[in-house]
Amino acid sequence: MKKSFLAVAAVLALTACGTAKKPEQQQASRAQQQQVPPQFVFTKDVQGAQQVGTGTTGYRFVLLVPGTTQPAAKQPFVLSHSSVKLPFATDKTENLYHGVTDERGMTPVFVFNGEVAQEGFVLLPQVGQGKVGGWLNLSNDQRQPLAGVPYSMAVCEKSPYLFSAVTNNIGQTAYVAVSNKNVKIELLPFSNDEAVRNKQLTDVCPPAAKAAPAKKAVKKR
Repeated sequence: MKKSFLAVAAVLALTACGTAKKPEQQQASRAQQQQVPPQFVFTKDVQGAQQVGTGTTGYRFVLLVPGTTQPAAKQPFVLSHSSVKLPFATDKTENLYHGVTDERGMTPVFVFNGEVAQEGFVLLPQVGQGKVGGWLNLSNDQRQPLAGVPYSMAVCEKSPYLFSAVTNNIGQTAYVAVSNKNVKIELLPFSNDEAVRNKQLTDVCPPAAKAAPAKKAVKKR
């Protein structure tokens, strides 16, 4: 959805994860999507909540840990909308609001001048820090969302790291924030094997070559 550093990775994801499916497999895929809990739910509990924006209609969300019904407490997040400009966006270029949920996984109350399409909201957990970022929408060859699929991403920041999660009910990954647009990101198959994970990270983000020892100055006679 976001045209960012993850655009190239999205193509890789579709190639790696997309496989042709028979009709019965397609039905199984749809059933799986229905079984995966949503990434967030709306709540009418606004008591004591911070208000962001001004207007007549407010929306508040409970962000859930991907693939579960557990609230994501104290979790950095991004909010966007597919068809409406967020008047309170902290990143107006990408139409994003960055924030952190409270101890119950709840966001502030976001207020608009009138109702907006609820199905257009995008709320995702954020991994990493920085002013540049994006996420992936993973799907198979039939463009069906890959819901509840484990994945890993290698992030080649100054201190490289590998993180793992599962896609949400519509095949979205977490939002990955990095320090600049040149930081390399790569989507990888998930593994529980620590040795495999270490190799994945090293292959994608190889350690910087050691600087050659300084040559001693040659004294002229």
